[in-house]
Amino acid sequence: MPIGNGGIIGVANNPTDTVASGIWSLQEQFKAIEAGDWPFFSVDVEYLVVAGGGGGGSGLGSGAGAGGYRTGTLTPITPATNYTVTVGAGGTGGASNGVNDGSDGANSVFSTITSAGGGGGVAVGGAKPGRAGGSGSGASGGGGSAQTGGVGNTPSTAPSQGNNGGDVVVGFTNPAAGGGGAGAVGGNTASVQSGAGGAGTASSISGSSTTYAGGGGGGAGAVVFWLRLVLAGRAVVALEI
Repeated sequence: MPIGNGGIIGVANNPTDTVASGIWSLQEQFKAIEAGDWPFFSVDVEYLVVAGGGGGGSGLGSGAGAGGYRTGTLTPITPATNYTVTVGAGGTGGASNGVNDGSDGANSVFSTITSAGGGGGVAVGGAKPGRAGGSGSGASGGGGSAQTGGVGNTPSTAPSQGNNGGDVVVGFTNPAAGGGGAGAVGGNTASVQSGAGGAGTASSISGSSTTYAGGGGGGAGAVVFWLRLVLAGRAVVALEI
């Protein structure tokens, strides 16, 4: 009688990708794995996928949106199987030689999970709404009219991957709203105050608590006031503040 299966006397078994009955030496297992004839078992994998944030708008531009933030458990994951992993880059800030919007961030991907890049910030050149993305960018002021922030969680996921950018509540010349973050919407403008970026969300997937995917704050510029002191019909001092 032949000896097979790591010492079991009898007709030798051949392992398959679903079963390997008997007792097998390490050498026999390695040979079977190389031949693709060894059972594999699926496992669950915890993931955190964060996309690239948007680039800020030039000048007094709005805050960019954070990249989409998605976390959970992916099942099943099969050993010895290739899975797509893409790390999305952040967007490019608007060039300073004009009125230029920032670009959107790039998507990040793990297997079937895609986090969308954050919306790029918009420059001040007439009031403009924010741009959509994993989290949306804030709206920009400058045109004397109210504007809405970019829509977050675009495309829609459940749970949500991000939040909206902030709004320009009143169209003042200088303020711009903040970009949305994973944990909160971007801040709205208030009088001559620009909006803060939306808060990120903490994760302990790396072993310690770290906050990811915060939105960018809106840009602001100086508000110039002139004081002119006149005595006896003659200007004696002029101050720029």
